Amino acid sequence: MRDVAIVVTTFKRPARLSNLLGNMHWSGLPDVPLYVFEDPTPTERRESITKGFEEVCKEYQVPLKTAPEWGCMHGIVQYAMENTYEPWVIYVPDDVLFTKGALWNMYSSVLAYGRWFVGGLQMPYWNADELNKKGLMPQKDCMFEGWIPRGIPNNPHWDNEGIPRVYVNLNGAGFAINRNLWMKMGGWPSQTWRLDEYAGYKAWMHGMVVLTIPGPPAVHYFGGATHDMPSEKPDFSSVPAWKEATGVTPEEAGHACREKMARIPSRDGGDSTINDVLAFFNSGGVL
Repeated sequence: MRDVAIVVTTFKRPARLSNLLGNMHWSGLPDVPLYVFEDPTPTERRESITKGFEEVCKEYQVPLKTAPEWGCMHGIVQYAMENTYEPWVIYVPDDVLFTKGALWNMYSSVLAYGRWFVGGLQMPYWNADELNKKGLMPQKDCMFEGWIPRGIPNNPHWDNEGIPRVYVNLNGAGFAINRNLWMKMGGWPSQTWRLDEYAGYKAWMHGMVVLTIPGPPAVHYFGGATHDMPSEKPDFSSVPAWKEATGVTPEEAGHACREKMARIPSRDGGDSTINDVLAFFNSGGVL
């Protein structure tokens, strides 16, 4: 199926990429194109680090493309979209691991729910801190030390009894994005690294929905590259940066998204599900 690709973005740590690619094969890797995009470190170690990534990708027989310059999370995802062509892209950061079947679940979800009016699908996930508190993983850092995520249950917060539901935005733990949405939103802005929130906001503003998907989860370290970033960089996380990119505050953006979500009637009074979304658009509904 050439309509879906998996894109892994990575930064500074070849061993982490090797760990992730090994995990993806263990989890079950769909037979779709898989690409790795390196966000190069803006230091004197750039050449040696890139060589390390080249060796990892050669071992796993995955094509590697290195961006011309460091762009942070949002910059490398933008570069990846510019250098792929598939109508749907499953974005994978390098600070996640997958439980058995998680990638197949995302791939099949794109095929099942990826209609023209769906801007993105959020991957089900656990934050590593949550699993550690529940006693389901020994420590957060074990994610990068060969830990295998066996026996991790689905997250009931996202599972919704097995039915996809609408959600306000996407999440940095991983998501699938409709290339038509990426084109409508003009790509990701350079001011903010909130690439997941930005894509979700733009989806709803362009009359498309965001769905969160049930099923086997990813495990997200959360902030795995934060300490590796250049000390002198713009404050990509700030509210002013977000407002410069969008023209509104994060609170205003969230309110605008929820107003759109509320236009899709729910049959049971809870969050609208994929069935409610289909009924809405099939009857001529417009957000």
